[in-house]
Amino acid sequence: MNTTSAVPKNFPKKNTIWSLVDKGDFKSVIDVLLKAGIPDHNMGEQLFAYGDQAITENKFHTAIAIFIFITQALEDQSEAVSLFKKIGDIYTLISEHTKAREYYGKLPFTLESIRLCFQTYIPTVDIAGLLSFRDMVLSRIPETNHGQIHTLIDDIIMKIVTDPEIFNSHFNFYNKNIARLRTIPPFTIDSKKLDYDWSSQTAKFWKPEILRLSNTIYIKQDKVWQKKIPVPQKNVKKTKLGAGSNIMVYCDSSESFFDFVNRVQTNTPEFIKFECRIIIDFNLLKLILAVFDLSPLTNCDFIIRFIDKNKLKSQLIDLLLEKKFPFSNRIVYLSQNDPNFFSKHVIPTLKECERKMLHNVEQYEKQLLKIFPENYQTTVIQKIETGQKLNILFFTSRFTTYLQYSTRSIAEGFRQLGHEIFIEIEDKDSGATIRKDVCMENLINFKPDIIFAIDHLRYSYPWIPKSIPFVSWIQDLLPHLMTLDEPSLITANDHIFSFSQYWIDNFFKSHTVLKNKEVYCLPVTVDHNIYYPLYPCEKKYDITFITHLPDPDLTLLPILNGKMIPEINSDSALLFLKKLIDGLNKVSMVQLHQILVHKKTRKKLANKICQKLNIPFTETLFKLTELHDDNKVVSRFTHHALLLLKTKPILALIENKIEVRVFGKNWEKLPKFKKIALGIAKNGTELNQIINESRINLNLSPGTSYHMKAPEVIATNTFMLTRRISKQYDLMPITNFFKEEKEIILFEDEFDLIKKTIFFLNNKKQRETIANLAYHKYIANYGVEKAVRTILNKLGNSKI
Repeated sequence: MNTTSAVPKNFPKKNTIWSLVDKGDFKSVIDVLLKAGIPDHNMGEQLFAYGDQAITENKFHTAIAIFIFITQALEDQSEAVSLFKKIGDIYTLISEHTKAREYYGKLPFTLESIRLCFQTYIPTVDIAGLLSFRDMVLSRIPETNHGQIHTLIDDIIMKIVTDPEIFNSHFNFYNKNIARLRTIPPFTIDSKKLDYDWSSQTAKFWKPEILRLSNTIYIKQDKVWQKKIPVPQKNVKKTKLGAGSNIMVYCDSSESFFDFVNRVQTNTPEFIKFECRIIIDFNLLKLILAVFDLSPLTNCDFIIRFIDKNKLKSQLIDLLLEKKFPFSNRIVYLSQNDPNFFSKHVIPTLKECERKMLHNVEQYEKQLLKIFPENYQTTVIQKIETGQKLNILFFTSRFTTYLQYSTRSIAEGFRQLGHEIFIEIEDKDSGATIRKDVCMENLINFKPDIIFAIDHLRYSYPWIPKSIPFVSWIQDLLPHLMTLDEPSLITANDHIFSFSQYWIDNFFKSHTVLKNKEVYCLPVTVDHNIYYPLYPCEKKYDITFITHLPDPDLTLLPILNGKMIPEINSDSALLFLKKLIDGLNKVSMVQLHQILVHKKTRKKLANKICQKLNIPFTETLFKLTELHDDNKVVSRFTHHALLLLKTKPILALIENKIEVRVFGKNWEKLPKFKKIALGIAKNGTELNQIINESRINLNLSPGTSYHMKAPEVIATNTFMLTRRISKQYDLMPITNFFKEEKEIILFEDEFDLIKKTIFFLNNKKQRETIANLAYHKYIANYGVEKAVRTILNKLGNSKI
């Protein structure tokens, strides 16, 4: 800061004057100066000198007080302009930028004074304040001068963003997002286009058009900076964005991209994921990567695939004609210009690809008629009877983990018997479903003798010739099976197996369509090349339980945290559900199972709760205990009851100081189990290792005691404790296969679990004897090869 004058040595001492100024006693200051012989017309000049000297000695507030006093004493305020500038400069020097702005604002309204005001926002990195002040300025000047102001703003913001801390925060954001994108498909298409030079030299010349400071995003459009705050509404119920179909969107701006992420984000993503293809300029995407958290895209309802707008046609052709991924069957418009964009740039290419696909389908249909004539099943049965090698085609999906691994096991059984296998499954970076022409091409190239699917019947695949023997292994009574009412959908070449004898006796024999079709029992099985004993193997865990829990957010638990769920539509409903939660916590696991399977028991419970609350019992309140809602979706009550069925026995072990560890999803979300939750155990090698390292493995399936967990454990020759389910409710009793007390051990309730756990932890020899007997019986009678022989024997005995 430059000074312009000095105080003569014979004048009052500076400290005397400064002391009076600091006290705000300017009357005494004037008196002292008058006594020193300073005339009135020189008073301002001498005070100015004292102010300059105060600046030299860093007494900035003293100087400011002096200069403010001088400005107030001036009769002609136009003479105060230079002082206002000087005061603003001092405030800038001592980082009191708001005060500096106040005095710069007193200057004549020129481009220079505006620039000085704008610069006060640089040290505080206050872009929001800068843009707000800019808008005030724009409202006071002619529109013809707006361009100059926007240029000034751009210069100021560029000075702000060269700060190393701001640059590095964008650099780190970019790298995090690139790491996230490497887990989803965009890097299958022109990923190099997203590379960016973040070297130290880049910071000097960095001129971004999108910025992120804290949780606020700023965007430069048409040379104008704007403030955007894209805060996703996590807890707001939103309409699913085309869930259940392959969709396509176009993001023509950062705003539309932010809007898309906000709409696609969900706390409860769909299990089966279809594709969402985002058309976006990759130059824009590079800017977004440095500012916007893309983590919602890695766990939403969709597999996300980016398509570069600048290479739109070539990438669509590559996707649809080269990779042969499914077509998008729904376009979601994010802005009013989207229909025109899709009509002009997207749909023509889609139609071109569709014509080529349909041409292929037409050719494939002709070939299939020749390859698979009407008597094809007769030929296959002859192959089976004469022991010839077969080609077995399996249908599964990478989005159904359980069925995928179950398919893998049964396919291995066919392979071990010398048959050729082909598993039709989506590509690793694709959404759900495989295109019709791809499936037809697989039929032509592989020429299957038998097609095998779990939980699906032939009619789900209308392109399959009816002459090919089709084996369906039912492991879940899904809605499409429950509601099947068209007899023509089932052919003589369909062969149906059920993992549950209970279903055969109580469902299939009375089913409208399937009652005249023989359904065979085929228990679940595992490949003993994947699940097998490890020798030697140190026991790391006393007890393990491996299962996924329902997501707590889908249960009744959010109520306890004060969250309003859709089911709460009245004060009575809230009171009822709170009391229901309390009641379910108090019952035993046996009582809880009774509540879950008996409608009368649930009704009795609901009535009792209403009596305790002194509120009327209504059908509306009773519906809160139903297993499914009006849309046939599993209810919160069911999710809650299933969660308790799995956690109550574990909680009993913890309370009795018995060491237990749990593996699977969502355990860590419950405080009582966070310390014992060890994450997800990957199916295969990792899961086999954990089972082998456990002294006791728990089998607590709520619906069937011979669940997949049972053969997985038994095949490793390790000990298992299984919860007893009353035979009338057990879909496949384990006692149908293994002798109780000799080859398997069952427990009745929490108390019996504790008793038997303590006993078998202390009796290694009994554990090993029981496990060994079950293991040898399983290998001899229930392995995958035995399951395959059962299937082939049933087909070989089929009559056309």
